[in-house]
Amino acid sequence: MIVRSLPARFGDCLLVTWGSPKRAMLIDAGLGKTYTEALRPALVQCKSLGIRRLELVVVTHIDRDHIGGIEQTLKLQHEHGLPVTEVWFNGEPHLPREPARPRGVEQGETIGRLLRAQAMPWNTSLAGKAIRIPARGPLPTVTLPGGLRLTVLAPDLAQLKRLADLWPEAVRSAEAVELLPRGPVSPRRPPPVAPIDIDRLAAEPFSEDDSVANGSSIVLLLEQGRKAAVLTGDAYPSLVLAGWKRLVASRGSAPKLDLLKLSHHGSSTNTSPELLRTLKPRRVLVSSDGSAYGHPHAQTLAWAVRELKGVELLFNYDNEYSRPWAQTAARPRSGFKVRLGGPDGIAV
Repeated sequence: MIVRSLPARFGDCLLVTWGSPKRAMLIDAGLGKTYTEALRPALVQCKSLGIRRLELVVVTHIDRDHIGGIEQTLKLQHEHGLPVTEVWFNGEPHLPREPARPRGVEQGETIGRLLRAQAMPWNTSLAGKAIRIPARGPLPTVTLPGGLRLTVLAPDLAQLKRLADLWPEAVRSAEAVELLPRGPVSPRRPPPVAPIDIDRLAAEPFSEDDSVANGSSIVLLLEQGRKAAVLTGDAYPSLVLAGWKRLVASRGSAPKLDLLKLSHHGSSTNTSPELLRTLKPRRVLVSSDGSAYGHPHAQTLAWAVRELKGVELLFNYDNEYSRPWAQTAARPRSGFKVRLGGPDGIAV
């Protein structure tokens, strides 16, 4: 199993390949420009390697830096050459609602409209229902062709209820993809941290995110052979922890985790020291170039270095946000390693 984080600016675009013959799935598609800039070339390359289809496309949540390239990926299957077998996406039809609340935004939701128009399999592995964990009982698990096992760790019903109340606003935000600036011009962008004082950064207190859209993120445990990865979207750490603890209770032991994709691009409100201590990943992945919001936050990476002895930090960009960490890791007795991405992102 190989997880490849494509360069999607401040978004997520993860291409997963596994098995023999090789198979592929996609988790999120970054911003609107990500399809042309990075995803289409990667899919064409997959086609040249003998991969015949995308077994699954997962849209973790409605945020525009995750959903932006999905429409092109689905519409232009003839162009990149990999037909899509199924899509997982918690759209408006899957959200809980009070009987009196009308479904007034269905026609405004681009991805849902496209899936209906093309009669594309939508959440079919889970009987067309929402991709979420139940209040009790086993966690949903699906095995894709080639033996890749997916276990859903989040969201839960409560988070989908919160999203249902704000769905029209979330749709409007998601459909504003092309209104985003092309470059890193947001005034909210903090400068990178250098030099790095890990002790000071790790002492920062943790405070959890409360964004409704982020709380609805689909979180997946991927397992193939002896490899395991948790891919988090922008989820809250408390939700990931709750799903993980249920998994461990049902299995009697915890999987040995090779990779944790840091939630919300390494935001300090979406990865907690407790989450890192509990999951114990060998590697953590940052998917962001730092533009717009300055992710990853330095304290998140400091927590990873402190909680995970010998951890390897993976960055899909080599820039002013990642390079200081590589320089710090190169010092004697730093206790951690760093690998920086190239023009095509990073694969692990």
